[in-house]
Amino acid sequence: ESSKDGMTRVYKSLVTNVCKEMSCYSDFPFQEDYPNFMNHEKFWGYLQEFAEHFDLLKYIQFKTTVCSITKRPDFFTTGQWDVVTETEGKQNRAVFDAVM
Repeated sequence: ESSKDGMTRVYKSLVTNVCKEMSCYSDFPFQEDYPNFMNHEKFWGYLQEFAEHFDLLKYIQFKTTVCSITKRPDFFTTGQWDVVTETEGKQNRAVFDAVM
């Protein structure tokens, strides 16, 4: 109903409009008992299960803003990107092989 931190929220009655077969990761299908069109809590649970299954949580930075993504000067040789993020008012710069 209201957001104190300025972040967008999902309304409680939200249901996906894409079937589960089209919205799952190919190497991590939804469980059979999941509904074809699910509410946001079920979908959020799926994303958490995915991240835990593939041990991805250690790579995720919550409450972080991406300030910029730019090709490195040697991009055409390395394919690398400069990424600037901000967490709690502090900016960080990192180099990544890929971004999505």
